[in-house]
Amino acid sequence: MHRGFEFARRAGLPLVLCLVATACGGGGASTGRSLEVGGRSLYLDCRGQGSPTIILETGLTADRSFWSKVHDELAKSARVCAYDRAGNGKSDPAGPHTGAQSVADLHGLLGAADIKPPLVLVGWSIGGLISRLYAGTFPDDVAGMVLIDSPPPAYFRQGDPLVPADQRQRSMWADENGEQLDVPKTFLQVLRTSKPGSLGDRPLIVLTPAHPTSGEPPGGGSPGLPVHVSQLDELYLPLQRETVSLSRAGQIRLVADTGHCIQCDQPATVIGAVKEVIAAATKR
Repeated sequence: MHRGFEFARRAGLPLVLCLVATACGGGGASTGRSLEVGGRSLYLDCRGQGSPTIILETGLTADRSFWSKVHDELAKSARVCAYDRAGNGKSDPAGPHTGAQSVADLHGLLGAADIKPPLVLVGWSIGGLISRLYAGTFPDDVAGMVLIDSPPPAYFRQGDPLVPADQRQRSMWADENGEQLDVPKTFLQVLRTSKPGSLGDRPLIVLTPAHPTSGEPPGGGSPGLPVHVSQLDELYLPLQRETVSLSRAGQIRLVADTGHCIQCDQPATVIGAVKEVIAAATKR
């Protein structure tokens, strides 16, 4: 079982999250290409046909290989695009930046690839924050959304004083990460742009482990820390339940037998949720 949060990649600190395709099912044959966006190269892998186009947005410091168990299956009935954000996988680094820059990168990448809306955004972990920011910035482009164990913005703020000081640099509260994404500023951006009702009646499904755990005990889900903090566990799930208020058509699904990477541990659940959102979006 895959467990843990996408911990900051710092010199001398091991990543708790596996960052190789084999840990989550293998990468398969590459069908992608590099495109220039703002003077930098970003790597995009699109498969399948149809509309709306599914955009797979991965976690902090993770590359597109984390979608290996769902990418081809979804592509049997839809167009599905995974990509490497700046500084990850085969994409050039962007230097220090916030989620707003990641949104601009994605928008530019879709333009360079001639991918037109409507879009269904599927965001895992920190990728869920980027998806929410994208929907707030380009609301007319987004037909629906699936959030996969993506931390609510209030969790970052309310959980901050609960994180042990000696563990902070091995968590999403770290000062730096290999992607050079300013996580605190990104959470603030999401708080400003992604509010209750901001998705209107567009379909939204929130997937989260049924038993989220801040640490790594047996059966733990997310959000992970190197140590267990029970107060974080108590904070997480109620805030996840509130996330559905982004849409009048929002739903939450508690997923059993999974860690943080639900698409790795329970790919059929993710595939089903994405197909459900697409079906609801096409009926609107």
